[in-house]
Amino acid sequence: MKQKKQLVIQLILLAASAALYAGTGMIKSVGVSESTGTAEENAEPQKILSFEAGDICSVRWNNGTDEFVAEKNNGVWTLENHPEFPLQVSRLEDIAEDIGSLKALRSLPAEDLTRYGLDKPGHSMTVGTDDGKEYIIHLGDHATVDDAWYLTCEGDQSVYLAETLLPSMLDADILKFVRNESMPSILSPEKMTILKNDGTSVTLEKPEHPEKYSYTDYYTWFMEEENGSFRPLDRGKAEDLVNKVLHVKWKACVDYDLGRDPEASEAYGFMPPVLQVSVEGNDVSAVLNVGTDAGNGLVYAQPEGSVMAYTIDAEEALALNDASYDTLRPEDICRMDWGIVTEMILESGENVRDIKITRNPDPASEQKYIYSENGEELAYSRVMDIRDMIDKMIPDGQVDDPDHLPSGDPVLRITFLQERPGYERLDLEFYHYSDMYDLVRFNGEARQLISTHAAEAVIRLMERLDMPSE
Repeated sequence: MKQKKQLVIQLILLAASAALYAGTGMIKSVGVSESTGTAEENAEPQKILSFEAGDICSVRWNNGTDEFVAEKNNGVWTLENHPEFPLQVSRLEDIAEDIGSLKALRSLPAEDLTRYGLDKPGHSMTVGTDDGKEYIIHLGDHATVDDAWYLTCEGDQSVYLAETLLPSMLDADILKFVRNESMPSILSPEKMTILKNDGTSVTLEKPEHPEKYSYTDYYTWFMEEENGSFRPLDRGKAEDLVNKVLHVKWKACVDYDLGRDPEASEAYGFMPPVLQVSVEGNDVSAVLNVGTDAGNGLVYAQPEGSVMAYTIDAEEALALNDASYDTLRPEDICRMDWGIVTEMILESGENVRDIKITRNPDPASEQKYIYSENGEELAYSRVMDIRDMIDKMIPDGQVDDPDHLPSGDPVLRITFLQERPGYERLDLEFYHYSDMYDLVRFNGEARQLISTHAAEAVIRLMERLDMPSE
């Protein structure tokens, strides 16, 4: 009797477990149905159209403003209804690629087109293929559950849900299809002239013998003065200014056919240009015309002789307009050409070190120079430490008063004697300016501020000159 009772209990528990398992299975089954849909919806996306992108030879559509008739002949895309248009072919290739790769995430019966926004399609396009067939594709609403769009093809009984970028591409203004111009390529720019409409100009140049105009061979770009002399410029700043022309960054094309209207160029400020900047080199000239303000932080611009108008960043135009020696001058502390320095005298208070520099006669030696004092050779690495410290000096700013004159004795004076006419002797001096900064006077100018640690580091290295190399 007891065994029979236990058997009944086990049967009851087994039945309950079976019911629970079935319930769980039902819940899971419902979950699959609600989240992923039917077996057809869960299948691998299927290609909607039977042809590939390479088979497409024509595409026609209207973006609401312009009619586009794009045709491909001998592998080259053109806009047949805008034959003069400078077409960026890759934009048509992108459209063809998207059409040819359309895949259906879902396939739905085309019973109620209104439900999918296809009763009045937002976009329609006619696609022609090399075999002479045409396909009309309608694009409807953007789906709310997937990043996809509803579309249908005329003659097809289905509505498809497909991921595509076609709506944004077909909405684009015709100017988005423009092939922007590039400035002439100049591998070695040699001269830059900035001419303003008030008649003033600024000229940057790489003179044939730059060593005539500076104490060092480091500088390559110079600003030409009215008297024909040159002043050295910061290399990086000068190259950046030149590249604003050679590698101009068009923000947008705003007109592609200025020739149709004689007054159009004047409206953009190109007749005459507000600013005209030319870069020369390799017997080639690249000229940029900068026009009037275009709003939103932009300015009109174009290559000289172009029938197109673009916008560029107003800050780029301002940098060209404001170019001067003060904006381009070197901000270095000292850029010695050590190959022509014959002597370096360091003075700090009572401590004076007079270092003679000669070329090492041994071509196999890794040490190019011999450093000596009072006929005794100094440790090579100790002097090189001082040289490296001088080369690495970076200013922390400039004095507010350009007429400020240093007072008292310098904390440190470094005198360079070198073989360069007009620059045989140069004094690099550090004057106490504040608790944090020293004022540097070098090559006739006293405007740079540098951390007091710079002079202190050189003084410490002076004290170690007599120590053997490490």
